[in-house]
Amino acid sequence: MPEIDVVDEAIIDAEPAVVAKAIMDEAMGKTHWWLPHWEAKPRGGIPPDQVGGMTDITIRRGVTIRFTAKTLEVNESVLRVQFVEGAYRGEGLWTFERVDGKTRLRYRWRVRPAGWLRWLLLLAPPSEKAGGSHHEVMKAGFEGLSRYLKHTSGGAA
Repeated sequence: MPEIDVVDEAIIDAEPAVVAKAIMDEAMGKTHWWLPHWEAKPRGGIPPDQVGGMTDITIRRGVTIRFTAKTLEVNESVLRVQFVEGAYRGEGLWTFERVDGKTRLRYRWRVRPAGWLRWLLLLAPPSEKAGGSHHEVMKAGFEGLSRYLKHTSGGAA
C-alpha cells in the first residue's frame, strides 16, 4: 500500500501558544472538542506533552480506527509524533505559526496503513487512498478548535 502524505491547515483566531496548548489538552484527554470524530487517551507514565509520551487515538468515521502516537518533539512552534502501533505507521507534524495575531495551524500526516486497514484501503476509492477521510476529520477538528477557543478565554473573539 502506498504512503499517504497529506497536509491540512487553517487560520485559528488565537495566538500560537494558545492553539498549541489546546491541541495538547485534547491529546491528553483534558478536553473533548474534537468528538465524535477524534478522541485521545494518554498511555503510560509520560504525558503526551513530553517527549516519549504515548497517546492512544480513536478515529470514528464510518469505521472505527485505532492507532498510537509517540511524542518525538514538542515546543512552542512544533509538535511531532510518530505512529507506532495500530492502523497507521508514520509521522504527524503540527506547526503553529503566528500570522497577523492569529495562528496558521498546519498538520502534515505522512503514514502507511497497517493491518486490516491496509487491505480495506486497497478496495477504497482513490479519494480515500489520498486521505479523503483524513481531510474531513481535520476539518471537523479545526472547526471544533475554533468553537472551543471562541468560548474560552484563550480565543481572541
